[in-house]
Amino acid sequence: MGAQRWRQASIVGLVTGALATVASVAVLAAGGGITGMFAVEAVISLANLIWTTALARRTLLQVAPRRTPATALRRNVLRSTAITSVGVILTFIVWRRSELFFLERYSTDTQIALFSIAFAATTALFRLPEVFATVAIPTTPRSSAEVRPSASARAWDAPSGSSLS
Repeated sequence: MGAQRWRQASIVGLVTGALATVASVAVLAAGGGITGMFAVEAVISLANLIWTTALARRTLLQVAPRRTPATALRRNVLRSTAITSVGVILTFIVWRRSELFFLERYSTDTQIALFSIAFAATTALFRLPEVFATVAIPTTPRSSAEVRPSASARAWDAPSGSSLS
């Protein structure tokens, strides 16, 4: 987002989200149940990761010169990423999708499919403000700098570094 490449990232999310919806419906129609839905989500998440990683690497090569790798920094980043990933995985499985285990026990595949569609639609609606903020906030200081460079400079020179006073 710092490189202002939000359109590319949004396309990744839209394409993989659409594929996930179609694949989930197909898996449920074929009788794949909850296990099939988790498999679809895992494959789509992996595809999303691969695609966004490729975009990030391409952008990095465009905006930053190649330097010799800092081994200690790389090791620290990988360690931090591994620790953070545990929390992300637990959140994804327990917090976001644990209701599917109960639905599988007490509901039909059709009811699970209807719940999943409603859940996805509700999640999309709640994510709209987040997506708007992600897109608009990084571009606002840039836009104001183009219109009023001195006001933007004063805003970013504030002690916190991000105050727009």
